[in-house]
Amino acid sequence: MSEKTIELEDIQKLLQWQQKLEGKTPVLGLTDNDSLLQETLQELSAYWFREEQATHPAAVELFTRQLFDSLRTMDPANRNNVLNCIRLEGGYQSTGTGGISGANRYHSDRSKADGSLIRRRR
Repeated sequence: MSEKTIELEDIQKLLQWQQKLEGKTPVLGLTDNDSLLQETLQELSAYWFREEQATHPAAVELFTRQLFDSLRTMDPANRNNVLNCIRLEGGYQSTGTGGISGANRYHSDRSKADGSLIRRRR
């Protein structure tokens, strides 16, 4: 494994990032349990800036800011395509889609716990 060295420039960027926060909590608060998410953000940040050392919090914050700014200024059709690809790859589904519907629900019963429909074999 290679040892990571902390340079003066990295410390200055970190201090500037902390001063910019001014005691506010960041929008994306990562804890120790979110190490996979943190590593992924660092990898994406390094790829975004084409620089292996761009993994410090200031670079990750700048990456997310530029990413969402790019999404904001995209053509709506292209933005929807990008977001749909991400949603499908991640396995996320929007709420309110699918499920049991229709007037004839002879194959379903209401749940006593929350009132949702449960499919039964009869």
